[in-house]
Amino acid sequence: MKILIHNLQKTVKINNDYMQKVVRKTLKASDSLVNNEIKKDAEMNIVFVDNKYIKHLNKKYLNKNRPTDVICFLIGENGMFGDVFVSVEQAKKQAKEQGHWLKKELTLLVIHGVLHLLGYDHMTEKENFIMRQKEDNLLRACLKLNF
Repeated sequence: MKILIHNLQKTVKINNDYMQKVVRKTLKASDSLVNNEIKKDAEMNIVFVDNKYIKHLNKKYLNKNRPTDVICFLIGENGMFGDVFVSVEQAKKQAKEQGHWLKKELTLLVIHGVLHLLGYDHMTEKENFIMRQKEDNLLRACLKLNF
C-alpha cells in the first residue's frame, strides 16, 4: 500500500517517516483477512489539518458544526483505500488534557483512524473494548519506533 502523509497545518512539523511506520505497523497488526482484501497498489492519505479544516469536514459530511480530532473516509475505489484527517490543534488540546505529549496523541489518532478504515468501530461495548485494546497495544509498539 502506498501511504501518503500530508501536512496542511502550519503549527507543528510532522515526521512523515514515523507516521508511515505507524500506519504500516497498524496495517500489519490488523486482521489478515482485511489485509488480504487491500490491493497492494492502493493509496491511503494521512492528512494533518487545523481545526477550521476538520470542522468544515465534520459539518459537511457528518452534520456536526464543531472541530473533532479525527475523521476517516473509506474510499475503496479507483486505487484509493481511504483518507484519515487528523486535527493537530485538537490533538494538542487533548494531549494537554490527558497529561501526555503531542507525539503520543498524534500517534493514537492515526492508529484510531486507520483502524476505522480497516473496519474496527466503537459503537457497542464489545466493539469499543476490542478497538481500545488494539489501540493500546499498537500505541505502545509505535512509541518504541525510532523517528
